[in-house]
Amino acid sequence: MAVTATALALATAPAALGAWAQPVASPVNLTPLTASDRSDITVIGGVPHVAWTEPDGANTEVHVARISADGSVWERVGEALVPSSPINRDALRNASGASLADVGGVPYVAWVETDGTNREVRVARPNAAGNGWDKVGEVLNPASPINQNDARNADDPAIVSIGGAPVVAWSEADGTNTEIRAARLNVAGTGWDKIAQASDAASPVNQNKDRDAVSPTIADIGGQTYVAWAERDGGNFEIRAARPNAQGTAWEKVGQTISPASPINQNPTRDAAGPSLANVNGTPYVAWHEADGTNNEVRVARLAVSGSGWEKVGQATRPGSPINQSASRNAAGVSIADIAGSPWVSWVEADGSGNATRVSRPNATGTAWAQPVGGSNPINAINSGVSRRTSLASAGGIPWISWTEDEAGVSRVRVSRLTPDYLGFSAAATDSTAQVQTSVRTYGLPYSVGFSITGPGGTRETRPGPISGDPASAAAQIGSLQGGGTYTWRPFALTTPSGQRALGPETSFTAAPSPAVRVRLIRAKRGPVRISPGARLAIRYTLTVKAAVAIEIRRNGKVVRRLSVGGDAGDNVVRVRLPRREGLYRVRLVARRGADGRSDVTSAVRVLVRR
Repeated sequence: MAVTATALALATAPAALGAWAQPVASPVNLTPLTASDRSDITVIGGVPHVAWTEPDGANTEVHVARISADGSVWERVGEALVPSSPINRDALRNASGASLADVGGVPYVAWVETDGTNREVRVARPNAAGNGWDKVGEVLNPASPINQNDARNADDPAIVSIGGAPVVAWSEADGTNTEIRAARLNVAGTGWDKIAQASDAASPVNQNKDRDAVSPTIADIGGQTYVAWAERDGGNFEIRAARPNAQGTAWEKVGQTISPASPINQNPTRDAAGPSLANVNGTPYVAWHEADGTNNEVRVARLAVSGSGWEKVGQATRPGSPINQSASRNAAGVSIADIAGSPWVSWVEADGSGNATRVSRPNATGTAWAQPVGGSNPINAINSGVSRRTSLASAGGIPWISWTEDEAGVSRVRVSRLTPDYLGFSAAATDSTAQVQTSVRTYGLPYSVGFSITGPGGTRETRPGPISGDPASAAAQIGSLQGGGTYTWRPFALTTPSGQRALGPETSFTAAPSPAVRVRLIRAKRGPVRISPGARLAIRYTLTVKAAVAIEIRRNGKVVRRLSVGGDAGDNVVRVRLPRREGLYRVRLVARRGADGRSDVTSAVRVLVRR
């Protein structure tokens, strides 16, 4: 039965704008005052990890960090034995080009490191104890790099997991030009096998092995190794893609059936660079920046369903239009990722005072590109910061981005994630329960939303649940309130599978006062009630609200019988069997309701048991 006296307490708060927000305000760098280069973000085991290179005063070193469980700091990975120890093969040699991958829930990092003569490709992973790093694939030859030729310079490594094994692509000089190579860790884990070179052991991935090829990017698409890169054709650089043939003996070019010499470029006569390759719903997508004669523009293309060519993405409304915020500003540092089944692209773009970090995605119809959060400075840590290369990743369908940004002359690694837009809040409360609700702009992303509530009795949370739509509504029922108590509450959205949260604004409500519980025993006459041993006594009482009622029978101050009965608001009756032992007893009723255990106790009723 409902509480007889019900009150509503309503609470509202101003809408909170969704934004790109740094989960940790400080940079990822080991030392914020040293310049860092090329960050790469990857979600490993549901937790965002970042790899980067950073000077220590003497040389440049590779480091990896992950966000802590409570989301408050960036924790160094594999540095427990020797804090601040780099991943480098030689801590006194320069390293660069860190790239990170999730291989079976374990972080694998690739980089290039000088050996005093040339630059070599290396890979490492945390050791079994997680307090240091083991070099990968160096069992057969501990000094051997992954290079095709360990006496040649290698650059731009990119690593990915394919079939549960790490696969690395890189560019390498052959004495005449630079070529794209790829290798995977052998089954034994003792060394590296070159990929698709069985028919020609010296053959690179290049379209033309006599032309310079740079900036490889690699992806797992349907369990196959796909590589994209930029290659000079004699006049300009063009974006190309390839995969191993069916026999795995050589590389076949992807999307060149209709025109075997055609690149992915928007314009095959313009320089294109900095490709990024991603698997979006089983289809290869490539993003890059390309010169238009005045400035560099961001472009995206996908492999056609027929596999015979490449289709430009998001240009149906304005053919030829770039993704840039401004088509007349330089853009570079491109990264592409599958975010909740859609291609999202990040880049840095000149804005007149620096470089602004930006992210865009196709609009609802797929005909053009739209930034979920635009404006003059949607992501940068500071407005005048000069951003550099970006890296974009999906954490359970929520976008996370890392980039480097010049701040006061120092390049620092930053990380941000897209947080939802809380549009409105309301709470309707009685004295014991409350319904809290918020409207959420989700950008179409799969956020799960819960609520945290603090008040009398401490802090508790509801289990986060998925919401759908944009905007979407999230609500929860909160029980066991204390009547008249004031509660603060806020929604939160999960931004990683591991539980990292984006908190909404805090607001409050006051529960309605609890009605007093009064018990009145109805008796026919004054004085003790006389009754035979073992007989039943009818006790009538009135409650102002529904409550739990306890009946105590006492003799000489001791409880000899206790009964629990329910009671509705209004008149109630219960029949209680008295003891068989003669004597004077006292019967009292205690009514309780609510989490606070509020109660009223009747005056004792005396009952004389006698034959």
